[in-house]
Order: sequence, then C-alpha cells, then structure tokens
Amino acid sequence: MNLDKYDIAKQLFLEGNSPSKIAKQLQIPLTTLLYNLEKEGLYKRRRNVTFSKEQIELIKKLREKRYGAKRIARELNLPVSRLLEFVRDELSVVCTIKEINRSKSRRVKYSLNVNYFNIVDSEEKAYWLGFIFADGHLNRNRLTIKLATEDKGHLIRFSQAIEFTGNPVDKKEDTNFIKGSDSSLLEVNSTELVRALEKYIPSGKKSDKIRLPEWLDDSLLRHFIRGYFDGDGYVISTRKKLGFCGNIFFLQSLKTKFFKYGIVAEKDGYFQNRKGTYAELVFGSKASVSISRFMYENAYIYLERKKNDLNKNHSGCKTS
Repeated sequence: MNLDKYDIAKQLFLEGNSPSKIAKQLQIPLTTLLYNLEKEGLYKRRRNVTFSKEQIELIKKLREKRYGAKRIARELNLPVSRLLEFVRDELSVVCTIKEINRSKSRRVKYSLNVNYFNIVDSEEKAYWLGFIFADGHLNRNRLTIKLATEDKGHLIRFSQAIEFTGNPVDKKEDTNFIKGSDSSLLEVNSTELVRALEKYIPSGKKSDKIRLPEWLDDSLLRHFIRGYFDGDGYVISTRKKLGFCGNIFFLQSLKTKFFKYGIVAEKDGYFQNRKGTYAELVFGSKASVSISRFMYENAYIYLERKKNDLNKNHSGCKTS
C-alpha cells in the first residue's frame, strides 16, 4: 500500500469508518490495511480465542475432514464467531491437505502455511508474488506452477517458503517449440492459499487481466519485479538487451515506474511483437544494466539461471 493511500485510509478510520468499508472504497487489500493499522496501535484484532483441550482436538479432527468452521460450530454446538476466529488465527497457519494418490490408492498428507500471502510485507513474499504473476495459475482451489526441469530447484525453494511438504512432479510433454520437453510441475491444493492470492491475481486466464500492484510498498516493488522477470523476462545475449513479456497495460506501468525511479530515461524501452493486448517491452544495453542492478543488487532470492544470463550479458557490469 503506498503512503498516500494509507494516510487517507488512516484518516477515514479515525473518522469512524470500518476497515472493510475503507478497503473497498480505496481498492486496497483489507489484510494490508489491518496490518498497518495494527502496527500503529490503532486497531486490535481479537486474539487468543480459547476452547478446552477436548474441544480443540475435536475441531482439529473435523478440520482434517475438510469441515468448514460453520459446520463444525453446528456439530459441536459452539459459537460461530468464536470458532471462525479460532480456526483463522490458530489452525490455518499450517493446514493439512489430503489428496488421493490414485496410482497407489492411498491418501497422502501435505501441509503448508496457508496464510503466507495474507500480507505481502517482505522481500521473499513480494518476489514470489511477482513470480506467480508471471508463471503461476490459479484455478478454484489450486495453485499450479510449471517450469523447465532445469529450474526445478526453484520450485522446491518456493515450496520451502510456503512450508509446503509436497514435491514437484517431472513431466515430458510437447510445447510450441520443443517436442518431448522436460518440465516440472508443482500443484498446491488449498482453498485458503488460493483465496489469499486471488486478492492480487485473477483465477483462470490471467494474462490480459493482471496489473502492476501499485498498492505494493516501493521498498518491495523491485523484488516483485524481479520475481516477474524471473518468470516472464528474457535476455537477448547477442545484443545485450533484456525484455519483459505481458499485457500492454502491465508493461506500460512497469516502464513508467522505471522512469519514475530514475532507472531509465523516458525514451528508453520499446514495445515489440504486439498482438492484441500482448506485447514485449525491450530495453537496450545501457538501460538493461541499470534495470538489472535495480532488480538484483543485494537480493537474496532469485532464479539463478536468469541472474547468470544477465551477468554474462553485461560482462564487467555484474548485477551483484
């Protein structure tokens, strides 16, 4: 959330408006607004909703059966509001998901931090959000990311970030360019995680709909952009250029941001291969060096292969 919007939101809150109404009015994530208000001591969410040990055990068992909070409340004759808060604050941090492994006819349990993307407040979260903007796909209760098998380690790194205990699956399939291409697929089945991501990314076909997240703090935006570049960026080694793929609206905002931050000149960057809303934003060698430094300098999370390509491309002007 940028500072201007937060100042307006803060004033509206102090005037007695509810956080949900403010978030809707200013088109900002409610969780981010609550986080900032809490940080300043202006708002306090109810915490530590307690139940007896026996009740907690029963709640956990029913949650493992994928019962919703309202159904559990009916089953155990508990107050719905208290149970909803307990499930959200105490149980949803690590949620167990059961999948049927049809090939072996047995159940496999996976766990993950379903609250990981509730608030994007760190380099790591901003990076992975950008990466999912580029290479992720949301469908109902599933997040899917597919990469070339040579980048499988990056999928494992993402799994570690969200504390997901499942593993990527290797596949061999035909693409538009290569027959029998080796790829690795990571599927995370979690309604809670997908709902959190849907605050930022549309489900289904997203390529025409995504927009640069102007609400993201400026200190985190470069990490988001690096994540997006690692997914939908490329290096033209013969001409020492780099490019971003995406819809024209997203790319135009990106170009404007680079200029606003003083990374490139206003004349830098041109669009090519436009088809409908799809385009590629390409920067020449001088601007590419500046953008590379902006994205990768002092960064600790990135796609190793992409960063190496940039370092080779800008010999003598390394990105770290």
